[in-house]
Amino acid sequence: AGAPMIVGVLNEEGIFAGVIRANAVSLIDIEVSRGDIDTAYEHLFEKRVAIAMDVEPPVIQITEPAEAEVDTIDGVIRVAGTVTDNVGVDSVIIIVNGVPVKSVVPVAGFFAANVELEPGTNTIVVRAVDVNGNEAQSDPIVVNYSEPVDDVAPEITIIEPVIPEGMLVYETSEDYVVVKGTVYDEGTGVKAVYVAGEPADIIGGTFSKRVELTEGSNVIEVVAIDYAGNIGRAEITVVYDPYLGKLVIELSPGSQFYKVNGETRIMDVAPFINEAGRTMVPVRFVAEAMGLSVQWNAETRQVIITGEDTEIILTIDSNIALVDGVPVSMDSKAIIVNGRTFVPLRFVAEAMGFEVQWDAPVVRLIKEL
Repeated sequence: AGAPMIVGVLNEEGIFAGVIRANAVSLIDIEVSRGDIDTAYEHLFEKRVAIAMDVEPPVIQITEPAEAEVDTIDGVIRVAGTVTDNVGVDSVIIIVNGVPVKSVVPVAGFFAANVELEPGTNTIVVRAVDVNGNEAQSDPIVVNYSEPVDDVAPEITIIEPVIPEGMLVYETSEDYVVVKGTVYDEGTGVKAVYVAGEPADIIGGTFSKRVELTEGSNVIEVVAIDYAGNIGRAEITVVYDPYLGKLVIELSPGSQFYKVNGETRIMDVAPFINEAGRTMVPVRFVAEAMGLSVQWNAETRQVIITGEDTEIILTIDSNIALVDGVPVSMDSKAIIVNGRTFVPLRFVAEAMGFEVQWDAPVVRLIKEL
C-alpha cells in the first residue's frame, strides 16, 4: 500500500519490462499483476530484490608522461592515458594549475591531448566523470618548464659583392654597391638586419641593401639582431675608385693645370684653342699625361708618338699624319710656338684609343685599361 505503481508493456514474446530507480542500496518488494482498467488485476508473482545505486568512480591511468615529475624546455607536453568505468565515461578534463584547459572524449577508453605549458611549475591532473556523475581525479604530475635560453647570435654570410681570390677588399668604380647575404638564427629567429646602419630587406633569410660609397675605403658592417637580443656582425671593405681600370685626363685650354685620375699636375705651357677651334697641347703633355713615348726627329721635323700598339708620325706644319704607316689627313697641323711643339689633342687621343669628351671648359680624355 502506498508503493509506486510502474506500468510496463508486454512485448510480442510476452516479456514485461519496467524501470525502478533507487537512491541508495535498497530492498524492494516487487509484486507483478496484470490487467487493464476495465478488469480486475490478476496477481502473478511477488519477489524481494536488492537494488544498488552506481557509486563507483572511473579509474584513470596516465601513461604519458611516464614520470610523476618532468623537466622540459618544450612548451607543449603530451598527456595520454586510459580511463575505465562500469557504466562509461562521457569526457576527460585536463587541468593545469587548477584551470581546466582541455576536454577530451575518450575513444575505447583511451584519451590523449597536447597541453601548452607556462614557464615554471605546471601541476597537471586528469579528471573523469562517468554518466552517473561519479568523479575521479588522477595523481598530480609536475612539469617544470624552462624556456630555452637563446644566447647564440645570428650567423651572417655576405655573398655579394664577391671579393676576388687573393684580395682582402672589393674594388669598384661605381659610387654604390649592393650588399647581399644570408642570415640564420636557430633560436628565437631573426628580428632585423642592418647594413651600414640602415634597415635591410629580408626575404626567406636573404637580405639585400644598396649602400652609397665615398671615394676611398668603405667598411660596411652588417648587423643582425634576433628576438632574444643577440647581435651578429659581419663586415666587408669596399674601395671606391672612380678611376679604377681607367685612365682619365682632364684639362682646360688656357690653364697649365690638369688632372690624371684626380691627381693635379702642371704643364710647362698651357694648351690653347687654334683658329680652327681645335685644342692644341704641348707634346710633353702627351708623353707625361697619356703615358706615350715621344721622339723628335730634327732632320725631318717630325714628332714620333708611340703607344702600346700604335705609332703616329706628325710632321711640323703638315696636316698629313702617318698612323701605323698609313697617311691620314688632319684638320689641324702640328706646330712650334715659342720653341714648344704643339699637337692636335683630339687627333692624337682618338688615334691612341682615348674617348674625348668636351664639358666646357674641361676636355676629358678616357681610356679603359
